[in-house]
Formats: sequence, C-alpha cells, structure tokens
Amino acid sequence: MIGPFTDDSFIREPSIPLTKAPIRAIVTSLLQPLHGSVLGEVGTGSGGITAELARQVGPGKVFSLDPSERALDLASRNLSKMGLTDRVTLICGKAPEDLTSFPPLDGLTIGGHGGRLTSIIRAGLSKLKENGRIIVTANMPSTADEALKALESLSIEPSMWQLAPSEGRRTKAGWMLKALNPTFIVWGDRKGNCL
Repeated sequence: MIGPFTDDSFIREPSIPLTKAPIRAIVTSLLQPLHGSVLGEVGTGSGGITAELARQVGPGKVFSLDPSERALDLASRNLSKMGLTDRVTLICGKAPEDLTSFPPLDGLTIGGHGGRLTSIIRAGLSKLKENGRIIVTANMPSTADEALKALESLSIEPSMWQLAPSEGRRTKAGWMLKALNPTFIVWGDRKGNCL
C-alpha cells in the first residue's frame, strides 16, 4: 500500500476518535526516519496513528497509552486486521503517570490529553532520547497554544502548522470537496537537558 491507510480501512465505533488520513500522513512524516524507531503515543483512540507508525517502524516498536479499555480493544482489532499487532504494545493507563511504562523513545505523539497536556509534555520529554521529537495534535486553538507555551517553558523551540484538509467526493454533477476538521500540529525536538 502506498500512502496512509484510508479512513474506511479502520473498524469504527461511535465516540472513539480516528485521526483522519491527511493528519496521520503529516504526523508520520514529521517523525521520519521511522525504520527501527521506538515510538510512544498518548491517546490511542481507534489506532489510526498507531497503525501508521507501526507500519513504518519495521523492527522498531510503538507503545500506545489510552485510559479507555474500549478504545484499546478497538485499536487492537484494527491493528490485527492490518497485521501490525507484533509491532505495538497497547497500555491501558493515564498520562502522565503511566508514561513510566514507556522505554526511552525516538519520538512521541500526543493526541488525547484529558486536560493534562502540560504535565504530559513534561513527562513525555523525560522519555525522549537526545534529538527525539514530540508532536501534539489538537483540534482546539487553546490546546495548540498550551502546547507551544509548554514547549517554550522547557527551552524547546516549537514549530506549528494548522491544516484544514478537504476530501474529494464524487457527486452526480462532478467532484466536490468535503471539509475535514481543521487540526493544529505542534512539535519540537529535545536538545540537551531541557527539563
């Protein structure tokens, strides 16, 4: 398969989020090179980003944390469907306290944060290897702002993109665009002792 998994590749359940394909593609590109990497994820959801990372780590490993057993069950079914279960360890727990179960990481993505984003960023950075990258995806401007301020307070130079992807759909009259949720992507790299 070339490019990200299509959104309809995933088994879905109401109220369990799935990061849309264009955002998954950008997140994985910001973590390149992935082959052999050890990666962490906070907020597994349906396993969208989890699956994209697992597909590209080869002999590496993805550790994904979510407080919802229901979400982890769904993610497990999606990973099994895609033949990726051997590359992922799913952990039922809350961040930041359960990030202690992660090994040293080459990269970390944070989606769900349960209102504890700053403390999750701090704990996540302590798990990153030198030059490791942390990425926060956010649908709300206030979350992106909190991520930027948290990284700056830890002496990390952040970057940010706001993406507003649309998906082409065929209609009787031709093609039209259907807007997907706008998303902020904030990231920064660990350099030296930033904690």
